[in-house]
Amino acid sequence: MSKNIIIVYGFSEYRKNYLSYIKDANPNDIYITMDNILFSSGILARGGGNHIMKFERFFEKNGQSEYLVNTKKDTYVNYFYESVKNNNFFDPKLSEDVTKKIDTNTINYLFRSLSYFLRYDFLRGNFSELSISATLNRRKENVTKKGDYKEYKNYQAGFLAKNMLNDAKRNQEILKEKRFSVPNTHQSNVTNPLNNKIRNTFGANDYPNRSSDEFISNSFYGHYNIGNREYTSGIFNAFHQSDKEGFKHLLNFKDDIDERGNRYYPEKDKITEQDKEMFAHGDVITNCFAKSFIRKLCKLSIEWAELEASKADSPIKKMIFYVEERSPLHPEKADNMNVDNFHHKWRHSDFKDIGSNNRNFPITYSELKYATELMKRKTDHHIELVSFDKFAYAKTVIDNL
Repeated sequence: MSKNIIIVYGFSEYRKNYLSYIKDANPNDIYITMDNILFSSGILARGGGNHIMKFERFFEKNGQSEYLVNTKKDTYVNYFYESVKNNNFFDPKLSEDVTKKIDTNTINYLFRSLSYFLRYDFLRGNFSELSISATLNRRKENVTKKGDYKEYKNYQAGFLAKNMLNDAKRNQEILKEKRFSVPNTHQSNVTNPLNNKIRNTFGANDYPNRSSDEFISNSFYGHYNIGNREYTSGIFNAFHQSDKEGFKHLLNFKDDIDERGNRYYPEKDKITEQDKEMFAHGDVITNCFAKSFIRKLCKLSIEWAELEASKADSPIKKMIFYVEERSPLHPEKADNMNVDNFHHKWRHSDFKDIGSNNRNFPITYSELKYATELMKRKTDHHIELVSFDKFAYAKTVIDNL
């Protein structure tokens, strides 16, 4: 096998532009993303599928990926080719070149190698880097991996706040419904001043415990009551027992929500307020636990890729992280991919902070932080940080003024 596979990390918008720029300069190299491998090998659910079910099966099968369990390996190879062709991060011509340059033996090698690497980590039990159970048990006791003290104000709230994204589209839909529930208002007579007044009222009076007046919660009910619900404590308690029990409990919870939702269809207006709240909280809980496990997968995949890049007979050559540069208009403002500026506000969160962009921590940040730490402890690493200058045109305009 040729040693010419480069795995790219970083925000997608920068990967796309940079890959389009370098494709002619590096004709022999093959650029893929870790998503191509994780989704195609069945570790993650393809096409917006049920990640929770995938993870539950992973632990039920003692850390074996779907690729290892299934005998029809060609299916996964075909998934890989399709994932590259449909990859929004790549130029169409580049995607076509990749499918021509990477053969099936190489793809199978990548799937087997990563699958066995993850299974080896799984077999480490409480020392597994993939274990959410081990993480929650540590944070409950305010202890780090090394056994040192680290304070977590509310470890459950912090876990959810870190892994929850602020859904802007959903927030706008909620605001719209709240806005038009105000007497004597409708689409035609809501002026900007009135809209702002309703928005401020919605933020300040309806939800006084939210992190700011401008912040709109991801559900009508806010998230500060989520910690008082039996289903929330039940899921966290199950994960305290083990990851297997945790994902089993979480999958049953998700299935129960789906069954309840189907029960109301098509008469959705008859949904009880209690079920509405549970549906909203269910989305938060399942998405956060799924994201947490994906975060762990992504970080561990960096360790795997570095190990493979160190082998002479592995097709992986190196990893590249695309780093955002600073704005020419605000040179004093550090870029958002500078690990020295990464916040840990989620550690000091309450349930009211869930969904706030001031609290969540993107997986891309975790990946870069992990890679930077790896670079410090391994001088002969195979990681390259590439600065993508998204402000190049703006700088040109400024220079010509």
